[in-house]
Amino acid sequence: MVLGRKKSVTLFAASFITIGSLTTHRGGAQTLRLDDVFAPEQPAAPEPKVSDLKQNPARAHELLAIAEQKLSAKQYDDVLTSTELLTAVLAQDSAEYGTALWLRARAYEGLGASDKVLAVADVYIRSFPKGENRGWFLLRVARAAQAANKKNDARMMWRMVESEKYPLSPPEALEGAELLTETGDGATARALLEANVRDANQFTPKDRKRYNALLTESLLVSDDAKVKLPEGTGTTDIVSRDAASAALRRAMLLEIRGERKQAQEEYLFLQQKASLLSLPEQQLLEDRIAMTSRELWPPPPAMNTAATGTQPNAPAARTSGASDAPVLLSPTRR
Repeated sequence: MVLGRKKSVTLFAASFITIGSLTTHRGGAQTLRLDDVFAPEQPAAPEPKVSDLKQNPARAHELLAIAEQKLSAKQYDDVLTSTELLTAVLAQDSAEYGTALWLRARAYEGLGASDKVLAVADVYIRSFPKGENRGWFLLRVARAAQAANKKNDARMMWRMVESEKYPLSPPEALEGAELLTETGDGATARALLEANVRDANQFTPKDRKRYNALLTESLLVSDDAKVKLPEGTGTTDIVSRDAASAALRRAMLLEIRGERKQAQEEYLFLQQKASLLSLPEQQLLEDRIAMTSRELWPPPPAMNTAATGTQPNAPAARTSGASDAPVLLSPTRR
């Protein structure tokens, strides 16, 4: 037994000698210290605390940058932890506090916690009337109101999105324009489309039809005197769908503005080019020809805007009730 123990010790020592001398750099011998092989890992930096951030404000800016990186890496829980510390330390009217709220909301969105996104949106919209990320929050609230069928709230929020000049994706612009047109605000619907849709050819065929229909329907809902009339149908040879759509919009504007005879002439001229129009536009053209031939436009005085105070063809305003309650949530404090 003694001999066996000595043999084990000898083998154990030999193994250390083997580790202590390694061959590197193309066969050259280099001595490696055992401390380098078995050195313990460096301890991780301690998580910052509220007291640390108060003593070192520069650390808060550093933590904001780290939270942005973690957001890009989809480490949403880490972002929430960091922003919880930041919002406990930063002045609530500071731009950094607003940025922390924005990062926090984006993390919630990444986790699919839409109710918490809206809660943060409420805090941001109320606290930062000129915040650079205000449009991002307004868009989330507008879409939430629209999904909840709170059309009055959604219309108000989409108007605010447009006034902020927040850049939308073309599908988002279509979504907002549809709601605005449905609720009687054709002018803002057109403003959203004109500002955010540079090339309608990028749409799928289905969305292209939606886009063309909205350009036309929004004019029927409410007229905007600032809208410039497209070129006249009688002076331009219509050879494309875009030209035909523009001619239809021109004729409809003329009709809405009281130029019924000229509008009827242009409708009849356009009828020869109807094959260039989309199917909804073709149907609309036939309807307008039938209506102007009977001279039923503008509507009778009982239905006119001056008599009722509402836009022609616009849906009647709904009475307020529980379903129209604001979608904005009260902020929750943790």
